[in-house]
Amino acid sequence: MASSLFGDRELTIFYYRSDNLSDDHQERIVDFRNYDNGGRWYVLLDEAHKGDREDSKRQHIYSMLSRRGFLFNFSATFTDQRDLATTAFNFNLSEFISAGYGKHIAIFSQEIRAFRDTQDYSGEKNSALF
Repeated sequence: MASSLFGDRELTIFYYRSDNLSDDHQERIVDFRNYDNGGRWYVLLDEAHKGDREDSKRQHIYSMLSRRGFLFNFSATFTDQRDLATTAFNFNLSEFISAGYGKHIAIFSQEIRAFRDTQDYSGEKNSALF
C-alpha cells in the first residue's frame, strides 16, 4: 500500500444517500447497524428538515449514528423549532440574495414588445403580466 501525503492526519470520508439507510438490508438499502461504529460518526445531513423528529425512522437512525459524534444538519427550510433554535448559521434564501448571490430578474419593455406582434400573444389573457 502506498503511503499517504497526509500521513497520520488522513481522514476517511464515506458518503451515502441518507434515504437508503434503514434498519433492514435490501437490494439498495443499507442496514445502519452494520456500520454503527459505536455512534462515533460525524454525519452531515443535507435537507435535514425532511422527516418529523418524533416519528421519523430515518431521523432516529441519524441520531443513533452520531450519538457519540456529531450531527450537522443543513437545510434552507427548517420547520422544527429545535432546529431553528440551534441553527449556527442562517443562510436561507433571503440571506443568500442579500449576500449578492442568485439571479436578478427584470423584464424590460423592449423584451415584451417582441411578444405583442405574434399570433401567440393575446392582450386579454396576458394583461395581468404587464
